[in-house]
Parts: sequence; structure tokens; C-alpha cells
Amino acid sequence: MKKLIALAAVGFALTACGGPVVEDTQEPGQTEQGLNPTCPAGYTSTRIWECEKVCGANYGNIQHLYCDNASTGDSYDAGPIGAVRCGACY
Repeated sequence: MKKLIALAAVGFALTACGGPVVEDTQEPGQTEQGLNPTCPAGYTSTRIWECEKVCGANYGNIQHLYCDNASTGDSYDAGPIGAVRCGACY
């Protein structure tokens, strides 16, 4: 986890908010270290952009993974997956 936070901090410092940001193109659970959240069997995963304070003191968009189970009606936020876009929230 510390390694992921350090990498994220370096990424923010290099791109600065409003600059070019590389999109995370890996599917959840496919990272080498397995740090991204995944949904359990029987759940459908959905990626949703949320507006949060992720760009220093400014707001930006961060992608969260939501897990839904149609048969039980259960739905929950599994957490952020690392994709961040600084700038106006949408």
C-alpha cells in the first residue's frame, strides 16, 4: 500500500493538476501486486467517476469500482481503482 501511495504521489507531482494524466487501463485485479479492488463471484463490477479532493487542494475525478449483485440487490463501493483526472468534476 505504501508503494502505491508513493507512486501516486510521484504521478501527481510529475503531471500537476490540469496536466496530462495517464488513464489506468488495467482491469481490476490484474495488477502485478493485486492492489486494485475486485468484486466477488456473483457480483457485476461497474466503474463510476466520483468527484473528490484528489488533486492536492483541488477537486478532481477518481474512478471507483462498484459491485452489484442483481439476485440479492446488494451493492457496495469496493473502493478507488487508481484512475484520476484533475480538473472540473463531471
